[in-house]
Amino acid sequence: MSSPSGTDSTTHLVSSLLRSELLEPYVRDVWERYVHHEKLGEANPFSIRAIARAMSAHQHTVYGLEIPPHKYKDRVRRAITGEHISSETIDLLSETFGFDERTRKTLHKAATQGFDDSETVQFLRTNPQVLTSSCYLDIQLDPADPGVFTLNATYTLLSLESGCSAFVFSLPQGQELICDNRHFSVSRVSEDQEWVFTPTSFIQPLQTFMLRFNVRGTVQPQADGSYQLLLPFTHRSYSAAIKLTTAGKPLAVRFTEQTDANASNATITCVGEVTDYLSHFYPSIKDTRLTLSWSAAT
Repeated sequence: MSSPSGTDSTTHLVSSLLRSELLEPYVRDVWERYVHHEKLGEANPFSIRAIARAMSAHQHTVYGLEIPPHKYKDRVRRAITGEHISSETIDLLSETFGFDERTRKTLHKAATQGFDDSETVQFLRTNPQVLTSSCYLDIQLDPADPGVFTLNATYTLLSLESGCSAFVFSLPQGQELICDNRHFSVSRVSEDQEWVFTPTSFIQPLQTFMLRFNVRGTVQPQADGSYQLLLPFTHRSYSAAIKLTTAGKPLAVRFTEQTDANASNATITCVGEVTDYLSHFYPSIKDTRLTLSWSAAT
C-alpha cells in the first residue's frame, strides 16, 4: 500500500473543500458576475478568469490596489486543481467571496491536518466526488478459515461536477490493500477504518477512469457464528456484478441492503446455499450499505 505525502494529501483535501465552496450559490453569485465569454457547464463548472477578476475587483474596492486579474489566474488554477494552496490564498479567497468563519477555519484545518483529521474527511463522505458507472467485485473465501477473505475490485468511475481530488471507500475489515495503479495513492483513516484514494493529478469533471485494487482481511464471527463483510461502494453505482467463491464448502449466503446503521432497516436482496460460487448482479445501488453474510450451511 502506498500513501501520499503529507503535503500532497492536505492540498488535495483543501482543494476538494474549496471547489465545493466555490459552487455554493452565495459564492457562485459573486464570481459569475465577472464571467465574460466563458461557457460554463457540468464539464466546466468553474471560470478561473472570472474568479481571478473577482479577486482583483475586491482588492481594488476594499484597498484601492490595482492588481490585474492575470496575477491571480495561476494561483486560482493551482488551488482548484490541488497543485498548491497557501494560507495566504485561503485567506484571500475567503475575504473575496465572504466565506463564513467556520468555512475559513475548516480550510485552514484541512491544510494543516489533512486526512488525519476525521472532521475534514467527513466532507468526502457527505460530498461525493465520484460515482460508479460499473464495478466487478470478486470475493474469495479461505477454505481453511471462513473469516479470511480476498476481494479483487475493478471499478469504472465517473468524476462529478466539481471534479475529483480524493474519494473514500469504507473497508472496515480490510487489513491490507494493494492498488497497482501508479496514478493513485492510498492511505487509511485509522479511526474510521476507511481508505482514501488520491489521484496524482486532478481529475476533471465528468471524466471516466478505471480503478483496480485488492484487499485481504479477516471478518470476526458474529454471536450466531455468521460472518458479515461490508462491501465497498460509492454513493451511487449504476451497475455492480459480484462473484463469491466459497472454495467448495457449503455455505448459507445472503446479501442485504440498508440505508443506515440500523439493522432493522436491512432488506435481503439475495439468499441461497452455495457450495462453489455465487454470482449476483445489482442494476443500481444508491446511498445504501451493502453487506455480504455467510455461515455454515445447516
